[in-house]
Amino acid sequence: MTAAAEPASGPTTAPTSRGALRKLDRLLGIAIAVPTATLVLVEVFVLLGGVISRYVFHHPIIWSDELASTLFLWLAMLGSAMALHRSEHMRMTAFVGMLSPPVRLALDVVATFAGLAFLVMILPSAYDFAADEIAVTTPDGPRAARLEFDAAVATADDVRQVLVAMVKRARAALH
Repeated sequence: MTAAAEPASGPTTAPTSRGALRKLDRLLGIAIAVPTATLVLVEVFVLLGGVISRYVFHHPIIWSDELASTLFLWLAMLGSAMALHRSEHMRMTAFVGMLSPPVRLALDVVATFAGLAFLVMILPSAYDFAADEIAVTTPDGPRAARLEFDAAVATADDVRQVLVAMVKRARAALH
């Protein structure tokens, strides 16, 4: 066998679809995690500043409580999207844990489809609500946008989870 006939042992130049999906999944995770971590830091400093100004200097910052509550709501929305992305959202695992892996995977697909169906069903209502409430503002801006944002992010992540679960199911069926 000559050197010209041997296959190349180096990395391929064309990315595989699996690698592209992993990269997209990682980017989605980063796109959710970075704002969430930033919000945690901002929330800590807003609360710390409010406490220090109120109890140390006896001059409370009036808007700090309003800002902290709004940041907390955004944090809850982004945190739920982050938990969903990591498959760490709350679920009943007592009975599912006793099942065989193929049945568990099938139930995971059903649960993901149920969550996706729910999000698709509420997305139009969330959009209508946000459109109606966009004019209602607080000192820190509109509140209704976070409902629409969270529903959209969770729907996108549910679609990702359905695709991943279907690929796992297909691989399990083949082996």
